[in-house]
Amino acid sequence: MPYNTHSNLIGSIGSIVKRLERVERNSGRAYFVTKQTTNYVASRYDVVLADTTGGSIIVTLPEPLLGIVVIVKRLNSGANSVIIIPNGTEKIDNGTSLTITTQYNSYTMTSDGTDWWVI
Repeated sequence: MPYNTHSNLIGSIGSIVKRLERVERNSGRAYFVTKQTTNYVASRYDVVLADTTGGSIIVTLPEPLLGIVVIVKRLNSGANSVIIIPNGTEKIDNGTSLTITTQYNSYTMTSDGTDWWVI
């Protein structure tokens, strides 16, 4: 049976939505799902679906406030990547950035109010 990219993408997004529905039910928070094809400044509780077909994308995280969550997922394959950076001098897992180079990989990040942490 041939590999069906469309079905895998829909299944993958469905999995994220189910996970977010569980989190939202337990926390009372709403998430905003946005598909991006260019550089993007994320907001609190964003789910960024990054399509790098036209080039690499830089996703800038919002100010690190205690307990907020941002999720970034790469939708496609190819040479371009998704680069996640903080909006200032804060760190992400004690580093300056994260890079997603593989299709369907993602990072879920939360903040302790000072820095960002992958969970």
